[in-house]
Amino acid sequence: MHVKEREFLLNLLHKYKPKKILEVGIAAGANSVLILDYLAKYNLLNDVTLNSIDYNTFYYRDNSKNSGFLVDELAPNLKKYWNLYTPGLAADHMDKIGKDIDFCIIDTMHSSPGEALDFLFVLPYLSKNAVIIMHDLTFHIYCNVPYSNICSILFSSFFGKKYYLKEHYTIYDPDFQNIGYCILDDNHLDKDKLKVYFRLLNLPWIYMLDIKDIEISSIFFKKHYGEEFVNLFKQILYIQDKWFKEGIINSSELWKLKILKFQTEYGTAKQRIQNHLSYKLGKALIANSKSLWGYIRMPYVLSYIKDKHQFEQKAYEEKIKQNPNSALPPLETYPDYNEALKEKECFTYKLGEEFIKASKNWYTGGFIKLWFKIRDEKRI
Repeated sequence: MHVKEREFLLNLLHKYKPKKILEVGIAAGANSVLILDYLAKYNLLNDVTLNSIDYNTFYYRDNSKNSGFLVDELAPNLKKYWNLYTPGLAADHMDKIGKDIDFCIIDTMHSSPGEALDFLFVLPYLSKNAVIIMHDLTFHIYCNVPYSNICSILFSSFFGKKYYLKEHYTIYDPDFQNIGYCILDDNHLDKDKLKVYFRLLNLPWIYMLDIKDIEISSIFFKKHYGEEFVNLFKQILYIQDKWFKEGIINSSELWKLKILKFQTEYGTAKQRIQNHLSYKLGKALIANSKSLWGYIRMPYVLSYIKDKHQFEQKAYEEKIKQNPNSALPPLETYPDYNEALKEKECFTYKLGEEFIKASKNWYTGGFIKLWFKIRDEKRI
């Protein structure tokens, strides 16, 4: 979120004074930290509950970290006031969270079915006149991905009073605001309104649900909406499956969106390679070789990077033992694999490799050899 959008969110918390907050989609957890900090500032931690859901256990841009890892890093003392639910659909967790949610932030896939499906999972648990915040209403414009417009369509379909942030902070303001909220009408489970929300699932899906998620969704809809809407959902699934099999969606657009979905869930090959110890060390060596103070602190910085990397790797390996399905895909399956291999050939990565070799052979002059190699490269 832009700083103006975060201010907008904080102002809404201050204005509506919610008692039960739900975030659907948290990524790194920046908004979770923001909300926890607000609650702490106004002594509301014992009066307001913050619940957060994310489909992924691991942060989609760096699978060595958990979704919501910023809470651990920036507000560890507030974590006990935070309820995080992963992995899986919101439908997996709503009974545990319970009803009377009066403030909800939905910020997930940005592509259909995405937020449209998430809203249907949340809807039965919302209180009367709940406040719904939607972000990235113009994601399809800013990112130039026309199919990623579900946030805008869903927000436009809400029954209730809608408000937008009216600050001028992007080139498209004030006509295409990127964040807004809606105070839902009293009878938000009215059958005619539900039909409108379900019809949003008729839009072309960018990704298909797996069998498990389809089953969970069907059970949820039967429990909360009845057999009529389960049958409607089945019809929608049939249509979407037919479109996928027949290639109705433009193949080039679909491929771009498949890449976007893959990267949303697993990150990029380039990011994974840059997360290698060699790259991290090389980057630190370069950054700290530009000043005397950098040289002085370099041993401590390198030691910290190495220790932190080992800790993250052990944590990741332990999570894989507990849940083998959480393992990252093979690097060669990433769409940007061939391009990412260039990172292994760059000076930063090579420098880190040489440092690791030198540290293993320090007793035979490894670090002296490394110094001469760096000097000869004339790259730092």
